[in-house]
Amino acid sequence: MSKFAKWLANRRKRPYVEIVSEGGNTGEGFSLELDWNDHFINELAKNGIEGEDDEDAVRQWLQRIMRATDYDDYQEEIMRIAEDATKENNGVI
Repeated sequence: MSKFAKWLANRRKRPYVEIVSEGGNTGEGFSLELDWNDHFINELAKNGIEGEDDEDAVRQWLQRIMRATDYDDYQEEIMRIAEDATKENNGVI
């Protein structure tokens, strides 16, 4: 964790978020500890991500990232399958 980076972000009134530790798979998902500042929470709120508290807002933000990543992975897999099918069928799907 970089206390200086957080201090500097606060001083400049900029959003700050950092992964403090990663714990691995807990059986219910992955354990992840984050540190953030109020400017980050305000930025989330400006972008329509609000929660019951700061942790809930950050959780929602992470969920959106994960959904977007899953979607990108899904699209990449579809493209790979289509490319493989095209090669196997001499350019015809």
